[in-house]
Amino acid sequence: MQNLLLLAALFFSVALQAPGAFAASDTEGCNNYVPTEVDVKVQYDDVDYDYTTPMLKIRDLSEGGKGKDTLHSEAWPVGLSTGEMYFRVNSDMMKMRAGYSQTTCGQIKAIRVEFGFKDNKIYVAKEFPKRSCPFKIVLAHEEKHKAVDRAILEDYGDKIRVAMRDIATRIGVAQSASAIVVDDQINSAFNQAVDKLMRSVEDDLKDRQKGVDTKAEYQRVTDSCEGRTMEIVQQRLELLEETRPGITKVRQGSR
Repeated sequence: MQNLLLLAALFFSVALQAPGAFAASDTEGCNNYVPTEVDVKVQYDDVDYDYTTPMLKIRDLSEGGKGKDTLHSEAWPVGLSTGEMYFRVNSDMMKMRAGYSQTTCGQIKAIRVEFGFKDNKIYVAKEFPKRSCPFKIVLAHEEKHKAVDRAILEDYGDKIRVAMRDIATRIGVAQSASAIVVDDQINSAFNQAVDKLMRSVEDDLKDRQKGVDTKAEYQRVTDSCEGRTMEIVQQRLELLEETRPGITKVRQGSR
């Protein structure tokens, strides 16, 4: 199961013709566009492992956690992986006067991007003894989710750099009698392009995570260890039902 909060994201392929992109004919009197400097830092924080949380608490974390739109929860919450993907971007603007006129010209001078995952954590229910077969099966499943996160960073690190250069180049040089208008024009075009890319990478990440949580994969976990994995789950749920009736009831179709 995966519970993932997306702060922001970026996808590399974009056919940008955003409103506010400026053609050369619109910026007569301005200097030619100078290639924008782009720096991208990719970071994946270490994973914290929790083997002390009981099944019902894991279920609560899954159903009540952040990022519900990317939530994967099960009626038998044997494990959970969580993380926060972030994309932070800062840009510097370069502005100048066009010749002797009162016209201001501007472009994006530099872009700095931080792209990564933080607050990475894997839970395996405490009901599974460490180093037991069920424990290893559940842990391996959750590690698959983390492998997807790492793959996203590996796949998109350099592509983000290319995409940001492409966005800045297509926006080019803006021109106006007002420096504030120049800022607004460039920022509007830039933000629209990045927003589009963010949505694209979110979709890509969700699709990849769904590729981990398949019916076949859950059936494999269910059947693992000669049935002992689900035997432990059922024993735990039956015990809870005896002591606290109704507590094990969960909504169907929660995935």
